[in-house]
Amino acid sequence: MKRTLSIFAAAFIAVSLLAQSIDLPAPQKTGGMPLMDALAKRSTARAFDSKDLSPRQLSGLLWAAFGINRPDGKRTAPPP
Repeated sequence: MKRTLSIFAAAFIAVSLLAQSIDLPAPQKTGGMPLMDALAKRSTARAFDSKDLSPRQLSGLLWAAFGINRPDGKRTAPPP
């Protein structure tokens, strides 16, 4: 639930920051929850938190959405 909220918040923030440039910390790419646990705990949320994301959270979300994750430069998602 928090992950879905965070993705929507990151997308909104990314769109609103198009005219700005900010420095983000490197994303944390280790640790976290095992995939099967994440799938078992997924849910849909109908309410959104108004609290801003931290730079670390934003960095991780943006990397998960379109970060380079291979030595050959390929990304976590294909380009549009």
